[in-house]
Amino acid sequence: MASVRAHLSPSELLNSLRTLGVLCDQPRYPDSAVDSRESGDVEISVEINEAGQVTKAWGQTGSWHLHETAIPAAERARFKPLLINGQPVKFTGRLRYTFAAPK
Repeated sequence: MASVRAHLSPSELLNSLRTLGVLCDQPRYPDSAVDSRESGDVEISVEINEAGQVTKAWGQTGSWHLHETAIPAAERARFKPLLINGQPVKFTGRLRYTFAAPK
């Protein structure tokens, strides 16, 4: 069977995540960012296989210090399979995490 890949826009991914029942942990604040008190949004791009498992994750936007814990959190995310014409497909998208510096 041929593999089908879908790329979802941010709004399509958000709607799909709601539909697909994503399981995703909030990453902890990384030790490497404590001294610089970095905060803000980080976007992590993900590739998701037909079974709903993240097979690849990489930092797209935001501080690389914050990527340190955001990427492993994204890799642990799980999704219900995305179906196109009744068949599960691979897809790519982005997850956004918001970090606040500890007080």
